Amino acid sequence: MREPVKIRSRSNPGLKRFRLALEGRNRGAVLLEGVKLVGEALEGSWRPLEALVSPGLADRPGGGELLERLLAVPGPFRVLEAPERIFRGFSGVERAQGVLLLLERPVWKEEDLLGRGEEEVFLLVLCGVQDPGNVGALVRSASAAGATGAVLLPGTADPLKPKALRASAGQALSFPFLRVGSSGEALSFLETRGIPLRAAQAGSGPSFWDAPWELPLALAIGAEGGGLPREILSRAAGTVSIPMEGGVESLNLAVAGSLLLFEAARRRREGRRVR
Repeated sequence: MREPVKIRSRSNPGLKRFRLALEGRNRGAVLLEGVKLVGEALEGSWRPLEALVSPGLADRPGGGELLERLLAVPGPFRVLEAPERIFRGFSGVERAQGVLLLLERPVWKEEDLLGRGEEEVFLLVLCGVQDPGNVGALVRSASAAGATGAVLLPGTADPLKPKALRASAGQALSFPFLRVGSSGEALSFLETRGIPLRAAQAGSGPSFWDAPWELPLALAIGAEGGGLPREILSRAAGTVSIPMEGGVESLNLAVAGSLLLFEAARRRREGRRVR
C-alpha cells in the first residue's frame, strides 16, 4: 500500500490542482469534501484524481477506514497529507473533516436528460439561479422527486461547485444536467423534443395543486429576485404559482421549487394508480 505524500508548504506545486478547483478554475475536476461524501464517491463509477488529507483524518469517525481506501486506489493516484494549518486553507467548511478529493468531472450528453423515454421526461430548468446552495438544494429535490435532468441557463451556479455539491448531498454528481448559452437554446432543446414548459411565477397562473403535471414536462424556475426571462415566459405552455397566506409574499427559492417538484411527483403517482 502506498504512503501519503507529505506536504509542508502552501506553495508546494502538488497543491495546484486543489487550489484551482477551490477557485473554480479547474474545469476538468470536481472538488469533494467530507468523510461521507468522499466515501460515497469512491463507491461510484467516477474517476478519482487526487486526495488531500490532514493528519487528523484517521482520528475521525470512519476516517481511518477512508484513508485506507484512498491509499488503495489503483493507478496514478496520489494522497497528499498537509498539516491542519495548510489543509484548512483549502476547506470550504467551518469544521473541516480532514479529507478532500478531486474527481474527474462528469460530462453529460443531451440524451442523458431524457431518462427512460419521452413519456418519462421531467426536467428542471434553472434560469440564472446564482446561489450555489439553492442550486444544490434544487438538484437534490429534483433527483428525489424523480426528475430526469436539468437545463441550466446563463447565470446559474455550477451544481458541481463545492457549496452546491454539499447542498445536494452529492446528488449533483449523478444528476444529468445540460448548460445552454441562452433562453432560446433552452427552448429549442425542449421544443424539438416535444417537451412542454411550465413556468413557476409568483401570483400568476393556476395553483400548483390544480396545474396539469402530465409528462413529458419541463419546470422553469427563475433567479432569486429577478424571476424568469421574458422569452421563457412568453413561450411557456403555462405558468404555475404557490398560493400563500399570512401576508407572506414569497418563499425561499429552494423551498418553493421543492414544493413544485414534489407536487408533480405526487400527481404522477396518483395518475399511475388510476391507470
